Amino acid sequence: MKVLYICGTYAPGAFAGSELSAHELMVMLNNESSASALVVTDEKYTGGMPGKIELDGVPVLGVSHDRRKQAIREIIETFGPDVILTQLMWSDVAVQCGKQLNIPTVLRIPSMAGNLDIESPTALVANSRFVCDWAHKKSGRTCHFITSVINLERVVAPKSLRRPRYITMFNPLRNKGGHIFREISKAMPATEFAFVPGWHSLKNADGTWNKKVIDAGLESQGATHFGWTPEEVDLSGLDNVKELEPRDSVADIFAETRILLVPSQYKETLARVSIEAMANGIPVLGSEVGGLQDHVRKAGVLVKDYANPLAWVREIERLDDPNIYAHFCEKGLKYIREEFSNEETFNKFMSLFEDLVRTHNVSD
Repeated sequence: MKVLYICGTYAPGAFAGSELSAHELMVMLNNESSASALVVTDEKYTGGMPGKIELDGVPVLGVSHDRRKQAIREIIETFGPDVILTQLMWSDVAVQCGKQLNIPTVLRIPSMAGNLDIESPTALVANSRFVCDWAHKKSGRTCHFITSVINLERVVAPKSLRRPRYITMFNPLRNKGGHIFREISKAMPATEFAFVPGWHSLKNADGTWNKKVIDAGLESQGATHFGWTPEEVDLSGLDNVKELEPRDSVADIFAETRILLVPSQYKETLARVSIEAMANGIPVLGSEVGGLQDHVRKAGVLVKDYANPLAWVREIERLDDPNIYAHFCEKGLKYIREEFSNEETFNKFMSLFEDLVRTHNVSD
């Protein structure tokens, strides 16, 4: 089974949940004796020049964004994949090339963009039932629920290193609830908070937003109007809020995290950090919105009035009770032990790929 993964952004350098999950799936594929994986992404992830590198044993080909259509077609013809997996940036080109060259395509949906083409791919995959329902209502098509691959060995901090102190948020943009996080921290000046900047794949080296990359991602998802940039929230001047540097070893961040906040104000598909926190035995408070309802409802606390900072303060104060805190620590760990399995996720992907190849060969 040859799987070609195509996306204009790629981890580990992207520090984003959907890219990390794709990379960890590629690692598992490459370790499977009957499978091989190849990644095609923007050349910025291969040192700024077209070429091939290896990340955790996964071959990654970097190509220029400006010649991506020609380059992707050439790579498909040379590699001869059985299946093309794609998401986000360049997904439009990946699906188009797959149709032209008669290769089954699988579109993973980590973002519910209004104009996303979910009619053309051979199959659809989403990491929450909420998104599967959205895709079915939008198109009438079946969307396969397959949760994300998450390398728990990479994200779980050893107990000997756990020094929980911060109430932490990742990527505090406004749509992610950064302004809610700011108001919570202002309302609790004696409590230590921390945040981790995110979406680095959309930024220039100087930290400013790369509008060309953002527009390219929007174009891939069917946008017709461009110029949007994420709205950052000013968290300066808050003595009880610390900025933590993003890093590949996210376990270091969780080692210092006491509670994880996911105050998203839009329909998240999953929020991978919620799963990672639970695997560390860290209570998760999340907005009752989108795909967060799939996972946080089972093992964390959903905040119904999620646009109200005081509602979050009340839930944080409730966790000050040692018994309640311990209950949610164990509840998260139990959920991960009993319901989260990378092996099961991998087998679902392999089964889907094999079914597509079988059906494709019969139709030929």
